[in-house]
Order: sequence, then C-alpha cells, then structure tokens
Amino acid sequence: MRKLVLHVKRLFSKFWLYIFFMFAMSPLIGLANLLIMITISLLFFEDPLEPINMDEVVNAFTEEELAIINGEKMDGNVTDEDYFRLLVRYQCFICPRRIDSATIWNGAELTEDAYIYLYEVNDHYRWFNKAFEEGLKERILSKTDAKGVHTQRLIHSNRNLIYRYYLRHDGGYKEIVITPEELKEINK
Repeated sequence: MRKLVLHVKRLFSKFWLYIFFMFAMSPLIGLANLLIMITISLLFFEDPLEPINMDEVVNAFTEEELAIINGEKMDGNVTDEDYFRLLVRYQCFICPRRIDSATIWNGAELTEDAYIYLYEVNDHYRWFNKAFEEGLKERILSKTDAKGVHTQRLIHSNRNLIYRYYLRHDGGYKEIVITPEELKEINK
C-alpha cells in the first residue's frame, strides 16, 4: 500500500497538469488515464525510497569487500585507489537513494584528484545561492567523521571531496568542494 501511495504522489507531483486536464475532459477518461499511469509507474519505475535489499548486496560483494567498506580502521593491505574504487562500486550499487523530498543521491565518481558524490535536485530548489552553499558546506564539515576511514584516506591520497548537485530545472550543476586541508582542520 505504501508503495502505491508513493507512486501516486510521484505521478501527481510530475504530471498534475495532465491529470487535471484529463479529469476536466471527463471523469471517466481521467480515471482511466490515472489507472494506466499508476500501472506503468508500478511496473517500470523503481522507487528510490525502497529499502536496500541486503541479499543483493551480499551476492554482489564478497565478505572481504564488505569488511573493507564498513571497516572502522584502515586496512594497510588496501591502497587508497582500491578502497575508493570499491566504495564507488558499492555506492553506485545501492543508489539511487532519496535523501529528502527534493534530493536524490545517484552514486559516486572517482577522479585522480577527487571523490565525488552525485546528487540530483528537483526544480523547486532554485534558491541554490552562495549563502546556501556556504551553509551546506559548514553542515557537511560538522557532520564529517574526522577519524573515519573515508576521511583519512581522502587526506592521505590528497583528494578533494566534492558534492555535485545537478539542478534539473536548468541542467546545470553546483559543487561543494572540500579540500584535504579543510578535512585536516576538522581533525584539530
């Protein structure tokens, strides 16, 4: 039932004008269109709010890989590059995940100098301005585990941590860049 409600909410949020027009033409036509749209949505579109199926995760990753990903201490046998590649693979496997009503986490990317979290932001978030970006960066830094394996490996490999937000309303993106020096500062 919860899944049905989530799909109906998604349809009304994205296609409310079309649905309204169909009901205006005829309640019977509107109802038929709505039922077809709900059926298509339920059959073909996975909802990012669905919980992660741990059986699929266990089948896709070995016990050693999961131990590396979830480890609280750095494994000296694993290079930073191997760790980040494994983490990207894991995060892309469990994504997309809904963060809030406007934000979906789509996974991660790895470059030579950065670890990038990929997000998509809905149209009604047009207020992405400099003050908001600075506040968001402060919140991210305040919630970052200074002694965590991920943070320590970013510092050790001299990689930036980037939160990239794709803005659906204009196709552009905004980035929150956290440098290794800024990550070192939270250790103090």
